[in-house]
Amino acid sequence: MNQQSLINAVKTASRENWRDAISWLAYTVLGTFLPLWASFFLLGLRHQEFHLNDFLRHGEFALYTAAFLAPALQLIVRSMRTSGYVLGTGSVLISVFGLVLSAIVYSGVVTSSGLPSGVSQILDERFLFWISILMLPASLAFSLVVNLMENQRMSPNFDELEAHSRQNLAEQFQKKLEAEDGRQ
Repeated sequence: MNQQSLINAVKTASRENWRDAISWLAYTVLGTFLPLWASFFLLGLRHQEFHLNDFLRHGEFALYTAAFLAPALQLIVRSMRTSGYVLGTGSVLISVFGLVLSAIVYSGVVTSSGLPSGVSQILDERFLFWISILMLPASLAFSLVVNLMENQRMSPNFDELEAHSRQNLAEQFQKKLEAEDGRQ
């Protein structure tokens, strides 16, 4: 993943591409976190407190992280076949690393809760809280960028591309003139 071209691609994305990516994110967050919203609402109806840690300790946020990264990985791999795609092998590695980390976190939580009686394994809930809180927004941000790049690939900003091509052509022409002046 070329960092400079990624930054340029994000900067030059059209408002429509940004609107579509943010709309995708809003629908995804609302739908994916429906169990959280419903629990918050139902517990409030019963005058009970909502504790985010109740969801974290069972590994749900690791599942949510994987739910965001898996489709992003598919989009990246599919789009990498296109020449000039901004996200490359680095983004594949980020996706796979996030998926493996979320699988490890979830498996660690599930296997520790399924131990036979008499065998105790205490989870560091503080560590689990922080790793989950870091993984989830990172996966959301990464998925947003992947979705934005996909939107841009599918409907490029032609005005921006034309301006960039014109500038590139002018720079090449200037270099050629300078090279010719140097030969004379």
